[in-house]
Amino acid sequence: MVSLIRRFSRNPYVPLGWTILTIILLCLPGSAIPSVGIYGLSNIDKLVHFILFGVIAITWMTYTSARSPLRWRQWIIIFCLFSIVLGIVLEFVQLYYIPNRDFDTWDIVADTAGAVVFSILFFNAERRKQVK
Repeated sequence: MVSLIRRFSRNPYVPLGWTILTIILLCLPGSAIPSVGIYGLSNIDKLVHFILFGVIAITWMTYTSARSPLRWRQWIIIFCLFSIVLGIVLEFVQLYYIPNRDFDTWDIVADTAGAVVFSILFFNAERRKQVK
């Protein structure tokens, strides 16, 4: 999986585009989100948050570590934290500015879990690459 992300993340538009897409999706009014089909499943939004913020973290890590390979450990920390902070900020944006959207602590937990799990995946892949 990391090698596939590595291939796509050579271009800065991939992590930037994914980050912008995530922000747009989380700023949609609640009425724009369907409640039927897969969207009607209980807590499916937690899985979506997990994936969205995990991919934000790993695509930015991949892009920046390719340009600064000696500092890849710092990029993991920076973009894991960036992803977590972005998730928290977007929850407050939903609470105060987006109609029919609510603040959900479990969304923040899912955002954080996604960023951390994907960061661990990236760390393990980079460590294996460094050993070779």
